[in-house]
Amino acid sequence: MLRMIAGRAASGIATLVVASVVIFAATELLPGDVATAALGREATPEALEKLRERLGLGRPAIVRYGDWIGGVVRGDFGSSAVNGVPVTKLIGHRLVNSSVLLLITVALLVPLSLWLGTFAALRQGRKPDTAIQLTTLAAVGSCSRSRTRREWCARASSTRSPRSTSRWRA
Repeated sequence: MLRMIAGRAASGIATLVVASVVIFAATELLPGDVATAALGREATPEALEKLRERLGLGRPAIVRYGDWIGGVVRGDFGSSAVNGVPVTKLIGHRLVNSSVLLLITVALLVPLSLWLGTFAALRQGRKPDTAIQLTTLAAVGSCSRSRTRREWCARASSTRSPRSTSRWRA
């Protein structure tokens, strides 16, 4: 049992490392840099150079990645390039909200799942079992990737006024 847990933990860590390398490399390949994104296209060359220097963008990518991953291991995720706020502070209150949603979901769905599973098992091969199986498969298969949800999100985002999204511009 302990061996399996250690294997799963190692697999999870390896997945996180590979994902971080791929994401870091992909952002390096994008045109422009963080300084241009933060200051905008109208920024002066002096302001861009000053921000690039402050962010260490003149150093090799592998060195910047090593510094970042070392900070992550120590619990220091750095600061936002856009507003300078520590990333842990930006994530903090969102993590609290997500935790509340997680606890509510677990409190509701675990007992419901246990009850439905027991109910279906006691009626194995009969109509209630089949209905529960079909319902759960349909629910899992129709997650956020459904066409209706995509259309709703597209409609909701297209009805926003330009003024309401201006706070996200750099």
